[in-house]
Amino acid sequence: MSGQSPDVRVLLADADPVSLAVAANVLETAGVTVVGKASDPAQAIELARTNHPTVVVIDVALGGMGAPVTAKRLRELPGQRIEVVALAGFNEVNQLGDMVASGTGAYVIKGKPAELIAAVRAVSTGSGLLSAEASRPVLDEIQNLYDRERARNGELEQMVTQLQALSVTDWLTGLKNHGYFFDRLSEELERSRRYDRPLAVIMADLDDFKRINDSYGHAAGDAVLRSIGEVFRKQLREVDVACRVGGEEFGVIMPETDSEGAFQAAERLRLAAHEAAVPGVGSVKLSLGVAVFPDDAGARDELVAEADQALYLAKHQGKDKVVLAGSRADEIGRAHV
Repeated sequence: MSGQSPDVRVLLADADPVSLAVAANVLETAGVTVVGKASDPAQAIELARTNHPTVVVIDVALGGMGAPVTAKRLRELPGQRIEVVALAGFNEVNQLGDMVASGTGAYVIKGKPAELIAAVRAVSTGSGLLSAEASRPVLDEIQNLYDRERARNGELEQMVTQLQALSVTDWLTGLKNHGYFFDRLSEELERSRRYDRPLAVIMADLDDFKRINDSYGHAAGDAVLRSIGEVFRKQLREVDVACRVGGEEFGVIMPETDSEGAFQAAERLRLAAHEAAVPGVGSVKLSLGVAVFPDDAGARDELVAEADQALYLAKHQGKDKVVLAGSRADEIGRAHV
């Protein structure tokens, strides 16, 4: 494919020829140029000197001098700026942490093509990517470095902050992820309980998302998810927290918000989704369920369950609509017809 990633040039370094072939196929299919495949550190460094990659994807189990030293030497090559993506098998996850001090920008697991593509593109634009499976060993190693040095080094603190942010961020939409949603909801619920203030939860689900994937392909499905992520960022307040909690399911935490305010916010999201047309797909639709503390539930999981039940009713009643939990749904819904 042409025109997708013209400035990204990738060198692959992996002792396993099968893994090399698979990674090369994944990236080339996505329009990323693969300029070389190395099976050991010396070959990787030599190919980097001659082929001038912008990104090197290194298997953490690479032999010889090892992946961390190889990554460091690649980044120190004169006249070149090389970003590094660390790749590990599921049984090698604990080795990812060793790559931290080498300047590695992204950490992902083998067997997840979309994450590999996203990681390469992220480091190419000066960002990073930390997949959910990779986060624990990487963050542990950062903490170990921090503890050993005992120095408030600005660069290290920035690295800690960036990796912590990546560990709670959904790599596709840029929204917060499933784990962050429930942790933050617990905190906001405790605050609302302490000050006797309302707290709203919106659960939203893309309508007919399977049909989009089946009809237009998963790349189009990813584009739709990114578009909806942008809708949530634009339509919600700064104090609201939007998260991707499942494949095509989203959750929103709205502090200091009653049923009326939450219904209006959910309606804005629904209508904005209509307007966010995705090239090749067209407009998309959302079903949304709303529940509010303390009217609908007093505990975190019960509040989410009530919002989920309202979402289920929205789907059952024809999709593309907002349903409020509890007996207030008809009253407020009629007021906004």
